Amino acid sequence: MSIFFDYDVTLAFAIITVTSALFFVVLPFLARDQQRGRIKPGPRKNTKFSHQSYDVAPPEALGEGPIRRASDLKPDEELYDSLKDTENNLVVATLCQNFARSERLFGNCRCLGTRRFENDGTRGPYEFRTYKEIAALARYFGSGLKNLGAKRGEHIGIYSKNREEWVIADQACSAYSLTIIALYDTLGENAVAYIASHASTRFVVVSRESLRPLMGAAPDCPELKTVILMEEPTDEERLAAEAINLRLLWFQDVVQDGKSRPVTIDPPTPDDLYSNSYTTNMWPRLYCSIMYTSGTTGDPKGVLLTHRNVMAMMAAVNQRVAKSVATPEDAYLSYLPLAHIFERAIMQCAFSRGTRVGFYQGSVLHIIDDVQELKPSFFVGVPRVYDKIYGKIVNLLPQQQGKVRWWLFRRAVASMEKTLRTGKESDLWKWLVLNKARKRLGGNVRAMLSGGAPLTPVVHNVFGCTIVQGYGLTETCAGATAGYLEDPSFGHVGAPMPCCEIKLVAVDDMPEYDPNGETPCGEVVIRGPNVSPGYYRDTEKTNGWFFTGDIGRWNPDGTLSIIDRKKNIFKLSHGEYIAVEKLEGAFTKSKFVSQIWVYGDSNKAHLVAVVYPDPDALLPWAQSQNIPLTGNRATDFLTVCSDERAANAVAQDLRQVAKATKLRGFEVVERVYLTPEEFTPANDLVTPTFKLKRPQLKKHFNHQIESMYASIPA
Repeated sequence: MSIFFDYDVTLAFAIITVTSALFFVVLPFLARDQQRGRIKPGPRKNTKFSHQSYDVAPPEALGEGPIRRASDLKPDEELYDSLKDTENNLVVATLCQNFARSERLFGNCRCLGTRRFENDGTRGPYEFRTYKEIAALARYFGSGLKNLGAKRGEHIGIYSKNREEWVIADQACSAYSLTIIALYDTLGENAVAYIASHASTRFVVVSRESLRPLMGAAPDCPELKTVILMEEPTDEERLAAEAINLRLLWFQDVVQDGKSRPVTIDPPTPDDLYSNSYTTNMWPRLYCSIMYTSGTTGDPKGVLLTHRNVMAMMAAVNQRVAKSVATPEDAYLSYLPLAHIFERAIMQCAFSRGTRVGFYQGSVLHIIDDVQELKPSFFVGVPRVYDKIYGKIVNLLPQQQGKVRWWLFRRAVASMEKTLRTGKESDLWKWLVLNKARKRLGGNVRAMLSGGAPLTPVVHNVFGCTIVQGYGLTETCAGATAGYLEDPSFGHVGAPMPCCEIKLVAVDDMPEYDPNGETPCGEVVIRGPNVSPGYYRDTEKTNGWFFTGDIGRWNPDGTLSIIDRKKNIFKLSHGEYIAVEKLEGAFTKSKFVSQIWVYGDSNKAHLVAVVYPDPDALLPWAQSQNIPLTGNRATDFLTVCSDERAANAVAQDLRQVAKATKLRGFEVVERVYLTPEEFTPANDLVTPTFKLKRPQLKKHFNHQIESMYASIPA
């Protein structure tokens, strides 16, 4: 042991000696070159970031807090400046106008890129079509749909992973006043049947890998008549479609028909669009899209989104974020599902700036390869994605790089935390270690956007670049709050977007959440032109204000923090409230945890958890404990998950995490069950956006829950 210690000390002195010389001679030039075009954080004391929102109106009713806006909120005519069509002297009000403007301004710039298969089965470089080419294809495909009988306002389904045809179909529908019904490619037959039937969909554009579940769902979709396949149909596929009375067409044939028989575009008119007013209860006559929510507790709801909703969100994103990271010279990787409005809104922002968009190969396993090929300038993800990248870095460094390398990594992360807090660059540590993380994302990333939940500080620091955290829901067109690119703080989801207003409302039977208290807390309620007017085939309307079901807290600097979901807060037998999503977020810091579901029985005094462990952490631990392994990764994983010693080790690690994150005693998990089964949409344990489906998890693991509680001493 002392030999390795002496070796590491010697190596450390060598590194310090060499890097000291680099610091004074070479590094300033390297660092200066690397920082060109990067967004430098401002010092935290900047008054712009000390008062990011303010009260604009007093509480409207008892139990409500004041209405707040962003400090940078501008009147509508200024908010939409980034979307003005100066040539025609109008504000862009529809997605059709937005892309027409982009075609005019950036016509010869690269727009959509795909990696084709090479002869050896690998993917080649990105091949791009220009904005002019995509606009033409959208007009051809839209004409083809009209020639097939699609009527104004018709619902057109798209059921596929992200790819060029998805966007062409989307832009075609915008140009011809057709409404998109977006279907997650991970949906099974039952969900597809429900949505297609509920939306009365006659046309569906589908990829080959989604064709089988669509055809399986077709008998329960009486109005479905025409399926447009993105790949050329085989004879077998045509015969199978005919057998269930479906017309199966090839996407390219529809394009060619529209090219030979063009139809004049028919975009939405001003009379079709939603009013600007914050308080309007008017219903639009035509929708941009109906986006079906994840359905964590029941059937999905069809959220009505208007062109006005999307354009308001685009204008806000452009003002706060995109103007600094999206230009015709920049690139964006599209891998988050286009069936979610978050990805569609980001892509539309990219289009408005002339940015090129490259699609991932279709598998998350190859995203790093796609990123390194495309070299995007900004990256969008959810905490689950960033946590996985961070986890790989942390788990591999101690094993592969030795103690000194691990020490350097920790020192670099600490250095970046100081950089983000003070605004002072620390190029030495970033150049030595953290550029490895940046290179994993292509080397050109200037900023990152994270949505869904706040990132932990250590994950925030490791990438060595600006990370903007935001918050929103489908009903708010994906956005409600977001941070500033120059704001170095973290642990919150930013201030209200310039397109909306927010207030907090008291929660029944939870007096500790006081929207007018010293630290205002309550249910987050939102209004603005980005908020959906309501749900399809549902009498429930938003009536101006949308109640999110999320519990939020205003911070002293005017930013918002999301504490939990209202429906995910419950009492244990001793009367203490449990905010379960907060706990699950904390426990994901454990090296063993890939996925976790925390459960509490209101008649019990303790929490239990079901964990799908990370094999890259669990199997090396098992080897270190001399647990017999065969060398077969899948078999060994099953064996270790069933070993009580492994469950105890994970439970102990969760206790350490609880202590490190200062959780209270009743928030500590008492028992853990390790499942070798990942939570996926296929087994119905999570939604397509990987939100936990708690009722299904309770039913699926009911036996294990009972066993864990039975093992806890009374």
